Amino acid sequence: MVLVELSDEDVERLRRIAKLIGAETVGEAIRFLLELAEEKRPALTTPRTPTEIIRRALRHARDVGLTDASHLDDYIYGAEG
Repeated sequence: MVLVELSDEDVERLRRIAKLIGAETVGEAIRFLLELAEEKRPALTTPRTPTEIIRRALRHARDVGLTDASHLDDYIYGAEG
């Protein structure tokens, strides 16, 4: 067992959540929240491969039009001057 120090506000929030989900203890509420977090965000428990990281980053990519690799630094860091 590990003791964790929480603010009074966080303890009250956990008690409210415990009541809402029908948990008998704050510990049950914490276990429920941990399971929920792991279910919603599998990356919390599964390390990502470099390929997965790149794919995730590309979701936010946008078309910048025709580019020329000779000016790659300008595209990445911005044109000087």
